[in-house]
Amino acid sequence: MADEKDERRTPDSGARSPDEERRKSFADVAIEAGRIQERGLRREEASRFLSEVLDHSDIPVDDSAGFLRALRSGELLLRLLNTAFDRKDKKVFKGGEVMDKSCNLDKFFDGCLRLGIEKVFSVEDLESGTSEGADAVVQTVLKLKTLADSKNASTPLRGGVFKTPSGVKKAGSTPRSKARGRGSHAAVFSTRLMQSATNLLHSGMGLSPLSISPASSSLSPEPSDYEVQLRRKDAELARVTKALEEKERAIAKMMQSKADAEMEAAESEALAKLESARAEREAAEIKARGRVSEALAKFEKIRAKALDAKEDVKDLKRDASLAFADFEVELSNMSLQLVSGLADLGRENHSEVSKANAKREAAESKIKVLQDEILELKGNIRVYCRVRPPTGDDSAMKVSPSGIVTVEDGSSSEFSFEKVLQGDNEEVYDEIQPFTDKLQEGFNCTVFAYGQTGSGKSHTMWGGSKNEPGINTRIIQDIFKAIDEDKRGEFSLSLSVLEIYREDIKDLLVEGKTKLKTIKACGDIPGLTELAVSSYEEVLDLLQYAASRRTTRATAMNEHSSRSHSVVTVKLTRRGVSSKLQLVDLAGSERVKRSEVTGEQLKELASINKSLSALGDCIAALSVKAKHVPFRNSRLTQLLSDSMSNKAKVLMICCAAPEPENVKESKNTLRWAQRSAACELGMARRNSLSESQLQENKSGKGATKAAPTKSQVSRRPLSAARVN
Repeated sequence: MADEKDERRTPDSGARSPDEERRKSFADVAIEAGRIQERGLRREEASRFLSEVLDHSDIPVDDSAGFLRALRSGELLLRLLNTAFDRKDKKVFKGGEVMDKSCNLDKFFDGCLRLGIEKVFSVEDLESGTSEGADAVVQTVLKLKTLADSKNASTPLRGGVFKTPSGVKKAGSTPRSKARGRGSHAAVFSTRLMQSATNLLHSGMGLSPLSISPASSSLSPEPSDYEVQLRRKDAELARVTKALEEKERAIAKMMQSKADAEMEAAESEALAKLESARAEREAAEIKARGRVSEALAKFEKIRAKALDAKEDVKDLKRDASLAFADFEVELSNMSLQLVSGLADLGRENHSEVSKANAKREAAESKIKVLQDEILELKGNIRVYCRVRPPTGDDSAMKVSPSGIVTVEDGSSSEFSFEKVLQGDNEEVYDEIQPFTDKLQEGFNCTVFAYGQTGSGKSHTMWGGSKNEPGINTRIIQDIFKAIDEDKRGEFSLSLSVLEIYREDIKDLLVEGKTKLKTIKACGDIPGLTELAVSSYEEVLDLLQYAASRRTTRATAMNEHSSRSHSVVTVKLTRRGVSSKLQLVDLAGSERVKRSEVTGEQLKELASINKSLSALGDCIAALSVKAKHVPFRNSRLTQLLSDSMSNKAKVLMICCAAPEPENVKESKNTLRWAQRSAACELGMARRNSLSESQLQENKSGKGATKAAPTKSQVSRRPLSAARVN
């Protein structure tokens, strides 16, 4: 047959001839017919096994859909498993519901796994109604049959009794009528299948369909041409089938060998990687244990030092508290003595009055010493809170005598401060006056006011009118008063005023738009006007002039809102020490939505919020004692870097507005102030002058330019020289 194919192949194109194509289609049809017949026989064998075990003859074998439909509930399959293998749990669910079906199939699958049958059909195969699904179910049933036959082989017993997978039965007890019915169905099915395949072969070979029955065909004395051709085709089909089977086995063997080789290579590679990973992990664990040991040792050392320092601080605080308590008792006793002695003052002589005055002065001196000791021990930013009176009748804030501010906005929030200031500017200054006394002793001091727009910051620092001056003028007035009372030495006092507007530095003591860019590491600004002053009146005129040049605008929250940060700097040199005082009025913090600004005012607000955020970042870094404090993030923090890096005493006055509509901004202000109170700067240093600096001051080198007269100030611009 192969030679005939070669002869009929065209030499040029190599294409198959029509006869070859026809024969190939005949072979495919025959193979498919054989497969269909094999499926039917296997399905019949599975059905026979089910009938023998269960005594059930209603399982269709003619079509796949009917076969699957009979087994779909799982009841027959589970009964087959329980009966054939004599299982203890023989419960079968017969309700026909979805839950019953699921339970039956789950128990059947579990039983197959226990018997070692891993590859079984799926629920989808059982529901499909296709021949492929039926093949999967038949394969599982036949595997059960093979196991049952191997474990329980039929063994003849006495009396014609034998053992089958369904139990012990008598010989000939199988219902023949049922078996005969199933066999006749299978025979009819096979006959119809072979007739269909034969007719297809006839059509393919150009012959007429078979018109005689197989019985009459067998009576002819000699085989016809059709029978000869059919036998030849059968022989060719058998040879092709055998060749295909051998080729399939060779391919399967080759694929299995390749899979085994790939599996071995993959296993070797995985083992190598596993060993490498195990070695790396062990090395990493050893290294990590070493690092952990080192870290624990360092931690123990640091912890020991921290505990020692903590104990020292506790001792100092305890000693200070005891000393202060003793002093309060002593002061109370002295007050009682003074009160009782007032009635006798008229009868006492002058010496007794002098003694009483001496005791009073000694008591005041002791109070001051104790206050100084407490300030020195604290060493952190001192934070006072000032709540201005409400503009109407409603107030969302309550202040207790113990320094606790309570904010009511649906829920109650409490904020604790060292002092809460509620009086006018004079009472506020009386509370901070001991802090500013340190300026005259050679310490750098910084006072700044923080809060939302309209909370009273500028009123606190600059004052409202001549009758109610602010902290700026009151501090300078006290400085001149102390200088006038102390006639023991010379002094020099200089003043400079600037504002930071949108990250530009503007000199407020010089007419025109004077912008300065550079800030030195010590906080000094080259080119900034620094005027020497000798009287309080001179300072007052200069401050009023500077205040008139500040940048202000109207917003939805304040008609005269300051849109810049102002900084008043006073430098004092006397009795061998030098000190610097910075009075800072911060621009108001506010939300864009609340202020209702647009255009240039929106840019102003963004610049203000950015610089205040930078100040908050610096305070947060100082609170945790970070190695790096981001002073260079804004002009404001660059200017205050010298004062906030443990060289100065710092006081913050946070101003809050008590109206209900200002609750959110006020709470943000109070939280920011509480975080600032935790910022510990350490003990401030006294600025003593060296011998060369003293000689330089005596010779007049480096002295600042004298301040202009009152008439010069009023005429503007000032004719003052700038000092680098």
